[in-house]
Amino acid sequence: MNETTKATLTNLDTWKRGLFMVVFAIISGVAKLVVTLVAVFQFITLLFKGQTNEAMIPLGQNLSTYLYQITLFLTFKTDEMPFPFIPFPDGAPG
Repeated sequence: MNETTKATLTNLDTWKRGLFMVVFAIISGVAKLVVTLVAVFQFITLLFKGQTNEAMIPLGQNLSTYLYQITLFLTFKTDEMPFPFIPFPDGAPG
């Protein structure tokens, strides 16, 4: 094993990032479930009321933006960790 590989394998920051990636992957799964539940709720509301619930639209947008932030972190596009390390998103991605 060469020195570069050994240094990478023993780097604590690399292992911390890996741990956070696992945690955010789990959070992503939960957030996707909530987005699905919001979508089903909106569809049922549309069926019975003829219109969607306006109060739920920002929640869907904010969860979608949060999932986008998690995806950027998981795919190494950014090193910035999503909520709770930064404020929860409010609106579309910037």
